[in-house]
Amino acid sequence: MELWLGEMIRSLPAGLKNEVDGYLDEGTFISFAGQVTVGEASDSENGIEQKGRAGKEAIQDLLKQPAWKETEWRIHQNGNYVTFVLPPGLHAESLLRASLLKGTAFWPGSVLEKDEGKDGPAIELVRDPEVFTVVFGGHDASAIRTGLDRIAEALSEFTARFEC
Repeated sequence: MELWLGEMIRSLPAGLKNEVDGYLDEGTFISFAGQVTVGEASDSENGIEQKGRAGKEAIQDLLKQPAWKETEWRIHQNGNYVTFVLPPGLHAESLLRASLLKGTAFWPGSVLEKDEGKDGPAIELVRDPEVFTVVFGGHDASAIRTGLDRIAEALSEFTARFEC
């Protein structure tokens, strides 16, 4: 688990931390806050490219659900991640805390790809209060569905408060 994520979980009040720990203990916690990679073409061995394609298809299906209707999103075609722009008034850190309680994490910010010389694009994770990133690489379609359903549930709980 990423250091910043572990620290965030440890900083939760005891009752909430116990909820997250339950998912961790069961092995059902899903972290979409992992390492971002670019360029699936080099990962064609052992079905990694095929898994990435299946992940993108699962995400495109899931993002048709009503919970995502107010959220802008973009699947990065050369990478293993999706960025989301949240509805006005909703912040990524708040959604992350709610998602943690449902057993799922994501990166609360965006991914900046920069061309840096002959080594290819460099990746930089940038904190952004209105954007979050789901890194789906390494997860199968079932884990992607479960994780995005959990985030959608947390998102729906927030947006339901704003509906009249």
